Amino acid sequence: MCMCGYGYYSKPREKTQKGLLLKIQHMSTRLPSDFEEFEHSDFLKIMFYERFDRKHVTGFCECGAAVHLTKAQSGRIIECPACKSKVRLTRKSFQNISQRNYSCFVNRFENGWVDRMFIVEKYSVLKDGEVEVSYKHWEEQRDYFDGENHYSFHPILGNDERWAKGAGRIHGMGYNSWRIEDKPLRTYPKNIPRLFRGTPFEYSQIETAIAIHNVNPFYYLRKYKIYPKLELVYKVGLYKLAAQIVETPISWGMSNETRRIIENIKSLKDLGIDKKEELEECRDLPVTILIARKEVKRWKIPDEQKADAWDFIAALNNHSGEDMVYSFMSRKSWYKYFLTQTEEYCSPESFISDYTDYISDCSHLGLDLDDTMISRPKSLKNAHQAIIEEIEIQKTQVYDALIETAWESMHNLVEWQDGNFMVIMPRTSREIVNEGQRQCHCVGRYCERVAMGESVILFIRKCLDPDNGGYTAEIKKDMRCLDIVQCRGYKNAEAPAEVKSFLEKYKNWFEYRSIGDYNSDSLMVKYFKAVHKRDGKYISDRDKKMEFIVGEWKEEIDTDTNPDNVAVKGLHVASMEFAQKFGDSWNDVAILEIETNIHDVIIPDAKDQVRTSKFKVIREVPFEEMGDWGEKHMKKSNTEAA
Repeated sequence: MCMCGYGYYSKPREKTQKGLLLKIQHMSTRLPSDFEEFEHSDFLKIMFYERFDRKHVTGFCECGAAVHLTKAQSGRIIECPACKSKVRLTRKSFQNISQRNYSCFVNRFENGWVDRMFIVEKYSVLKDGEVEVSYKHWEEQRDYFDGENHYSFHPILGNDERWAKGAGRIHGMGYNSWRIEDKPLRTYPKNIPRLFRGTPFEYSQIETAIAIHNVNPFYYLRKYKIYPKLELVYKVGLYKLAAQIVETPISWGMSNETRRIIENIKSLKDLGIDKKEELEECRDLPVTILIARKEVKRWKIPDEQKADAWDFIAALNNHSGEDMVYSFMSRKSWYKYFLTQTEEYCSPESFISDYTDYISDCSHLGLDLDDTMISRPKSLKNAHQAIIEEIEIQKTQVYDALIETAWESMHNLVEWQDGNFMVIMPRTSREIVNEGQRQCHCVGRYCERVAMGESVILFIRKCLDPDNGGYTAEIKKDMRCLDIVQCRGYKNAEAPAEVKSFLEKYKNWFEYRSIGDYNSDSLMVKYFKAVHKRDGKYISDRDKKMEFIVGEWKEEIDTDTNPDNVAVKGLHVASMEFAQKFGDSWNDVAILEIETNIHDVIIPDAKDQVRTSKFKVIREVPFEEMGDWGEKHMKKSNTEAA
């Protein structure tokens, strides 16, 4: 069920009339004479036990009996030898046990119904070998429902005779918080049949729903209004499906096709149930498995494989939708291929995720997917890794000229050794990618940063064994002082003491060496920023009071300089692709080209996005220069202008 106002009750409820509040407040509060008995009947009895030795355990039950137990464990539920009731065992040291339940009573009121909701607590106390039991209940909320409108009222804290509009109070905090309306409610059943006789809810199966699922009765009636097939689902005993429909909005956790089938169900055949005998098999199946089962019924596969096939198709639908079909392979063949990969993949979800990525990468490289050697490799994991490496090589080759230029201008300023360790600057993207694969960390993804002048990557090696082990360092591109962003070893291991000691020596050399005519201040890098263009002004999306002006510098004094932090203080800029994606849904989007000094850039762990302490606005990038994206937004602007 929805919690704390999320989901079903996320939209504001309709305003109530003061007259209704007064009537609800002063309504009769009489309850049936057996209501307390009904409230108490669902609590488990408590049996305290005392252990004298391994074979001598005495239990003290609420029924008043002291019984001998052969073994006892706190929390276990057993049958009391004396009263034959189910009891929960509790050690004697815990002499005061409380339990809590939630109940409600529905009655006719005005032109609708009122649901009174109660919290019920039971206290079991062991005193002198006797278990004393007491109960307490209080009313938390009253809801009124007339078949269309739903209003809530709650008692004002400290004065139960005064009531106010709105749901009852929230208990707890955060994800653990709750209101009584969202708890499993035990509804007093004896008056339910006559309450709805002659109304649109007469055949709604509400009796079954409250008996099996302890659902809030008004939640059920409201859902029944939009989904009358609940009556059929409950009548035939598809209780798992019924619970999913009642307790969550239909759209939660369901693909479009699944939601469409549920909303338009006319008979059990729409769920793949053709015979009465199949109902028992489907009784406890969730909707995702029911939809998968309907598809698998058409396959000719052994009966022992069907349950696994359901799980596979459900996972596939959840990942990509019911219409996910490759031209070179049917969904049945996809499942059969999965069976050949179960040694490498323990779940359909991980296999499907890897396989869809693999096929996407194959398409990117222009491979022939009609060739089964490509579309169904003997080892998907090995084939996927080979494709990733091939794409990395192709992707990084475009950076080589820039990386070579950076190496030529700086390698003499950064390479050094003390006889024990040496610092090497990579010259090509291939060297950086190989370093990431060898060290099992992500430096291979830094090729673009190096090419764009955002970072300098250095390899730290032992002089006597430069081809093995070692560490990878990232420094900022400031040749005046050493600013080490990070230094990592195999699998991102921290640098040991001897490497840190070497880096201290390296820093002393770095900051006292001559840099000649190298001018780091001239190292400027270009980025882009999506902004709102309103009345000729460029306005920040984050801070609506911040304006950017072409030709002027913008500075953020309190920029967070920690590269591990994301979405913090600073001027956030990005690649063109990221800026376009960020502002794609805006009707007034404009892309600014900005320029910033490389030393002002902080690189957080966020794809395509960095932040800087200051930048200069160069220009607004015309839509004509931005391909299909620019053409789409140019048409949108022309349409709005017309």
